[in-house]
Parts: sequence; C-alpha cells; structure tokens
Amino acid sequence: MPYGSFISTRACCSFFVKDVRTFYRAIATYTICALVCYLVYSVFQTTVPRPDLVGHDPLTRLVAYIYHRDQPFNCFPSIHCFSSYMVFRMLASSSFKTRRSLTLVGIGSGLIILSTQFIKQHVLLDLVAAIALVELALPAVMLAERWLAREVPVAERSYYSS
Repeated sequence: MPYGSFISTRACCSFFVKDVRTFYRAIATYTICALVCYLVYSVFQTTVPRPDLVGHDPLTRLVAYIYHRDQPFNCFPSIHCFSSYMVFRMLASSSFKTRRSLTLVGIGSGLIILSTQFIKQHVLLDLVAAIALVELALPAVMLAERWLAREVPVAERSYYSS
C-alpha cells in the first residue's frame, strides 16, 4: 500500500511554499537527483528479478497491478526512494516543521522506502544509493545557493516583486 502512495508524497513538496527557499531547494535537489538517475539508467540499466505471484487475494492482485505498471528496469538508484527520502530531509531542515508533520512524513517516507524492498521492486543497494544521492545533491544545491546569493546584490534577493 505505501508503494502506491509514492505519487502523493511528491505532492507534499507543494507544502514547501510556506518557505520559498526550501521549495526551490527541494525542486533543485529533485531535478539533480532525477537527472543523475536518468544518466545512470542510460549507461547502466539494471533489473530486479521478481518472484512469481501465487494467489488471487486483493493484496496479491495489488502487487500484480504494481508489477504490471512499474516494470523492473532502471532500478539503481531508486527514484521512489530518493523522492521519499528527499521530502523527509527537506521537511526536517525547513523552518515550518512540527513534531507531528516530521513524524507523519517520516513514517510515510519510511514505509514507501521499505515497501520497495518488501514487494521486490528494488534491492538494498538501490535504496542506499538513493539516500546517498540526496545527501550529495542537497549540499551541492545549498553551496550553489550561497554562491549565487553572494553574486546578487542584497536589494535583488527578494523572491517577491515589489
């Protein structure tokens, strides 16, 4: 079930508009991570062998549907895992986080990441690479942000036009 909620997790980024800097940081981090993933996929395509599904109960049919919709190619690093972890990481570093929001997003992101393992969409290395990717991209974005802030005069730094 958490695997299917992956799309709605990315929508959580819209909550970052409460802090425009965090929003742009999240968009830049996501873009860099996605581009790195697609670059890796173009030169190093991976696949995860899936087990045969037995049974016709609702959960087995749900997994069969996921297997049908999400083919087992381009697994390393995992976009599901990096996106979920990035949302949690961005919230954790935001100015508007609360204990409740951090707990809910942390649990949701953790369940999505774990579900990629339990339904055999990814292997552990895909998960580790996804988290490492976010942990490398985010500091790069923050470094670029500081460098760009140094280049722009103080009067022009506002995100809103006057």
